[in-house]
Amino acid sequence: MRVKIIASLYWGIIIGFIGISLILQPNNGFFQFGTLFAIVAGILRSITYPTLRVLAKKDNTKTIMFNFFLIGSLISGLLSITSWHGMAHWGWLSIIGISFSTLLFQWFNTLSLTYAPARIMSSFNYLAVVFSAIADYFIWRQTLSALTILGMILVITGSILTILIGRAKIK
Repeated sequence: MRVKIIASLYWGIIIGFIGISLILQPNNGFFQFGTLFAIVAGILRSITYPTLRVLAKKDNTKTIMFNFFLIGSLISGLLSITSWHGMAHWGWLSIIGISFSTLLFQWFNTLSLTYAPARIMSSFNYLAVVFSAIADYFIWRQTLSALTILGMILVITGSILTILIGRAKIK
């Protein structure tokens, strides 16, 4: 879209990426199917931000949300046909909770892109890993190592830095 990234924003991006690396702590088992899936998801998400920014200038949030979830539902439905099996009641409750959380996330994400540039708002994607680490701690009782905590601090610092520098450059 020919939007130049402000050079000083790279500091926040790099700090956040180092934080992500410390939280995830990739090891010898790094290159697995799940890793490839996560990398492709990240690439697709990076395409989504500028696309949503353009759409937010032309369409209202409800139209964007409808199209986003229609396409997502069709793709998810087609992918799930090959591996469908029955679930317990708690499984359905989990899916409903995940769906509602995703709806709220996408709604606020789309709405935020009508007011702020994607190059600033995209730093919030890093926070998903921080929240996942927190969920691991509270839900599955995973201990947070010193590297994980340091990584969380770096991700939050990188996001704040990106926002502060981005806001100063926009004014």
